[in-house]
Amino acid sequence: MNSRSLRRWLGRALAVALALGTAGAITRVWVQSRASERLHAELARGVDLDERIVLGGVPQWVRLRGRDRTKPALLWLHGGPGFPQLPFAAATADLEREFIVIQWDQRGAGRTFREAPDAELTLPRYVEDAEELLRVLLPRLGKSDCVLVAHSWGSLVGAELAARAPRLVRCYIGVGQMVSYRAGEQDRYARSLATARARGLAEAERELERVGPPPHLDMDECRVIDRWFARLHPPSLSGPSPWRFVRLAWSSPEYGWLDLVALGRGFWRSTAVLGPELYYDLDLADSVSRLPMPVHLLCGEHDRVAPLHLAEGWLAQLEAPQGKQLHRIRASTHWPFLGEPERFCALVVAIAHSAER
Repeated sequence: MNSRSLRRWLGRALAVALALGTAGAITRVWVQSRASERLHAELARGVDLDERIVLGGVPQWVRLRGRDRTKPALLWLHGGPGFPQLPFAAATADLEREFIVIQWDQRGAGRTFREAPDAELTLPRYVEDAEELLRVLLPRLGKSDCVLVAHSWGSLVGAELAARAPRLVRCYIGVGQMVSYRAGEQDRYARSLATARARGLAEAERELERVGPPPHLDMDECRVIDRWFARLHPPSLSGPSPWRFVRLAWSSPEYGWLDLVALGRGFWRSTAVLGPELYYDLDLADSVSRLPMPVHLLCGEHDRVAPLHLAEGWLAQLEAPQGKQLHRIRASTHWPFLGEPERFCALVVAIAHSAER
């Protein structure tokens, strides 16, 4: 190909790329507009608020939606850390028929990404933020308490919040309940090393013995364990595809282009800053031994992020005078609200109704 042909080909390729990019941007604006119009029509007689609330001195974004303002409040504590639920809330829109759903981009996450310094990204600070959020919002909604749904990292915040301010929590629902990051890593290490030895895989055994069992001073050593665990124990059920996350976030009417960039940046930043605290210091088996409200754990049987047996162990030792139950979501991983959204929403509604009696 001569230089003239190459320039012509590059020019055409650039024109196609620009056309596709423009079409994608226009399509996203149209999809967002349709989604926004639909939401406003559905929420005409309910609650539809999007605002910043100052929590712990930091402005933080909160989204409230519900089709009936007389329904109970539901606070969703998202996972990560730093991975907001709001961009993916369309998957659980059914909850907005039975609750006023509060989606909160925690400090360092999503639309709140730019508002919080690293030094303030600690578990106690998130728990204090969550309590302050409820004390601000619940009186505005005419409520005294809420249904608390807490996913993954959010379940650490949620369990601590429920123990700290039980009068604000009608019932606690832990989804993909985390207990101890370190215990999960120890479990992956033991299983990987046992498999490597049983199969005579010298390279895997050598690398795993080199880093040794957790805890590690060097967090990079955890990646060695995670890599071998993924290779030696491939998942029996795939979780939601990356495309599922991308499609939901791309069509979200609340998230602009800069917000989508902040979503990824917030996740990596929050994980890096909070990683050592999560790994070395946090264990619900030590910090939360009693919850005075009904406690329900919704756990995917194929969850590889939050091992099911750790959640079972914590629940077994937890004192819960109003009852406790673990619900196995058989065809789900760490994201049952994306894997089986209809079943998930129906189960949350049933649990909340049982807590009213």
